[in-house]
Amino acid sequence: MTVVGFDAQGGCSRTGHLGDAVLGAIDGGITSFAVVAGAVGGGFSSLVVIILGVVSIAATSLAFLCVGIAKGWMLDQSRFRSGLETLLTGGGAAVLAYGAGALLRAWMGTGTMA
Repeated sequence: MTVVGFDAQGGCSRTGHLGDAVLGAIDGGITSFAVVAGAVGGGFSSLVVIILGVVSIAATSLAFLCVGIAKGWMLDQSRFRSGLETLLTGGGAAVLAYGAGALLRAWMGTGTMA
């Protein structure tokens, strides 16, 4: 499946999902990690840290959905389908990135598994 995107000159081009997946994994992972790490560093209780992590994930998901809806609107495509594709691409990339990190941790034998 391909996605219509914008090239450097501002025109439309067809690209695959790999770039979206990488960006989604990096964005979702870094922002959620930063929120949770900040809460832990601030000495908040475990419940507050978990709530902040869940809210961060929900906000990132909403942002992906909104970006996809806007993309569908600008490209005169189905807004719902475009929003859902972007949300699932970003969410899937985040799950794969988490899995890769867990696999790497287990392979290297460091830390504990969550």
